[in-house]
Amino acid sequence: QQHAAAGAPHRGLGGRGPGDPRHPHHQPIHQPPHQPIHQQHTGNVGTSLYMSREQEAGKGYDFKVDVFSTGLVALELVCSPFATQMERYVTLRDVRESVFPEGTHPHAAALVRWLTAAQPSRRPTAREAMKAVELWLEAAAAARAVAEKETAGGKDGGGGGGGGGQA
Repeated sequence: QQHAAAGAPHRGLGGRGPGDPRHPHHQPIHQPPHQPIHQQHTGNVGTSLYMSREQEAGKGYDFKVDVFSTGLVALELVCSPFATQMERYVTLRDVRESVFPEGTHPHAAALVRWLTAAQPSRRPTAREAMKAVELWLEAAAAARAVAEKETAGGKDGGGGGGGGGQA
């Protein structure tokens, strides 16, 4: 069947489109056979700015690539908003070399450095990272409570000394 307007063969469901193995541009998806689904990975998909070093190098990888990306997203959360997209790009690029924006909280920098370690074996699991964040938040809450207590103690007149009397 010919297309009347273009003179090209019809590429409907029965045609030879790129999904048809007989099509000249057909590219089969290469997945090793008999591999459990949890071990199958996609190749070079996603935003390159968030790719781990092992993905960029085309090496094998595991769930630690997601930990790496999470580290970059965590940095964005503590450093945003960025004034421009270029500032965001430069910041995320620099963090790959452990260079953090001025004023980044030291605990946030330590967490991001851990999540984005160059060697996947040095990155935590998601569970380890969550435990570290929980401990950090608990410590921050305790420090805030102490600071509020100290501030409240100064407001209610504690600190001695009278005054106000006339001589």
